[in-house]
Amino acid sequence: MTFQWKNLSKGLSKELARSVGLRVSFAAVDLSAKFGELPTDALVEDLWPTLRERWLATRPASRDRVVAELRKAGLGDASMKINSKTGQMEFLRSCRQSGRLKAIVLAAFLDEGSQPMMAPSVTVDSSTGSDPPEPAAKDDRGAVRATQITRPDQAAPPPSSELRQRVAAIVTELTGSPPIYDDDGDIPFGLGSARLFLRLLEKDVPVPILRMFGRLVQGVKPTPELLGDLNEANRQFLVCRLTFADGNLLLDGCIPATRLTVHEIAFLLDEALNASDHFDTLFVARHGGTLQSPDSGEVVDV
Repeated sequence: MTFQWKNLSKGLSKELARSVGLRVSFAAVDLSAKFGELPTDALVEDLWPTLRERWLATRPASRDRVVAELRKAGLGDASMKINSKTGQMEFLRSCRQSGRLKAIVLAAFLDEGSQPMMAPSVTVDSSTGSDPPEPAAKDDRGAVRATQITRPDQAAPPPSSELRQRVAAIVTELTGSPPIYDDDGDIPFGLGSARLFLRLLEKDVPVPILRMFGRLVQGVKPTPELLGDLNEANRQFLVCRLTFADGNLLLDGCIPATRLTVHEIAFLLDEALNASDHFDTLFVARHGGTLQSPDSGEVVDV
């Protein structure tokens, strides 16, 4: 992917613009005009303190990368311990500007702006993958290969209500096999690193609801940058949303289930699974934490 100023979080863009006297309301436009559509090391030369304190301080993956490369290049105070954020920041402050530092920081910054803050588009395709992934711990399809997650000891309970039978029939049509339920009566699905659960709610709700939910990332620290990225990500969705609670990044999506169609359930599955498989890896790269489920090898530029 190619660097674009608009891919940076709005908060970071405003901080960079403010540091050089540009308009914060048109930060991306003004930064592009000043430093070029593809910035050079002049950006680092002019904005190193801001990049260090406002960008690297809030991006664990980028900070780890820059610190490791600077240490390898023999820059900064070699006696400092860099196994914590505090140590890494002190090490970065000990690094004087040099051609090598500017090249290392610029490369990481260009990667940061090469990943758009949006999910891939979703389209319907009923194809399934080969070996389904293992089920993940639970917290309260398209041109993709989403699969039901099954275990040998699982058995499908007989659908009780007419609506539950309708959901089972549509899932069967979309995936090519009857749904397999977990101990809570939910249908587990997997796509890449995404592990989500489909649940029909019929009791204690004004109208029946079909819900898709799951925990994507655990061990995330709350920061203003995280909340800003959540807001930007949620602008891309129609029926799903990303939320943060108690150190966990969660996804929840739902649609009314009174008159379910194949396309409605397909869209819910596609948006939820595509978004989860994309954003879990992206948010770990930008904000730290641990994927709820092992990734299948996806590489994300941040």
